[in-house]
Amino acid sequence: MGATKEFTFQPKVWQSHIEAYFRRKLVYGAFAFSPDEEKPMSQNPGDTIHFPYFKKIGDAEEPGAEDALQVEALTDDSFTATLKEIGKAVGLRDSALRKSAASKEANYKNAQSQLGRVLAEKIDKDLITEIGTSYKAGYTATANTQLCTVKNILEAKIVGFGDLHTEAAVMFMHSFQFLDFMKDDTAGFLKADANDPFKGIAGFQGRILDGMAIITVDSIPAVAGGIGGKKAYDAFICKPEAYGYILGEEMNLEVDRDILSRENVMAMTHWYAVKNFHNKISSDDDRIVRVRTATSIAS
Repeated sequence: MGATKEFTFQPKVWQSHIEAYFRRKLVYGAFAFSPDEEKPMSQNPGDTIHFPYFKKIGDAEEPGAEDALQVEALTDDSFTATLKEIGKAVGLRDSALRKSAASKEANYKNAQSQLGRVLAEKIDKDLITEIGTSYKAGYTATANTQLCTVKNILEAKIVGFGDLHTEAAVMFMHSFQFLDFMKDDTAGFLKADANDPFKGIAGFQGRILDGMAIITVDSIPAVAGGIGGKKAYDAFICKPEAYGYILGEEMNLEVDRDILSRENVMAMTHWYAVKNFHNKISSDDDRIVRVRTATSIAS
């Protein structure tokens, strides 16, 4: 990039790089329903944003020979969520750039990747909080011997989803739960395919039980006090479109030069809202199942 005084800002290129890092770091967000991603709406943080989601139509009719079908309007239920703004600014002083063992270009690339990472982590934090607001309890351990095993996961899926258990798309579990899962003698059919479309998602371990993806992520909620002297966690099994993430506006990158501090500053902001869809369409529309298990790790 040359000397610091020759510093040039390429907004479109840099913003694209940050957004790419952001997408790569999303975990819960990688499985979120995200409508109209290419046509974000202009709103302000704190506003109520309408999250488009279509209501189910009624049962099929059986008309008589001369009867007309009844017309049922297709309804956009438009769940509401609160829009929020998040952001992060990073500064690179001329003196720090001169002292750095890395090149100036490497410094700026690192700043871009870290901006993308912290924004993704914040959205993932909001998503797991939202996921935990509404779910069906599929399996709840009461003893410290009840671990995250294949049979307990299967029980949770069927108790939670019934004959729709094959629709389960992903299970998010703590790494300690994954440890017990892999020590289970019946876990041998976990399949990890290098060509799997989820391969690039952080924490992806493979698939089990009709193709359900297993993701390890340690932001899974811990059970306060554990169970019987062992650490315990609440894992979640989700169907497709179990929760959502909507843009209020495209990510925005701005840069400034502070001549007094001899510092180049980058600031990235993002507007979005999150929503849990469990039972939102109808009371029997189960989309998220909680799997509470003990672990083999002492609390």
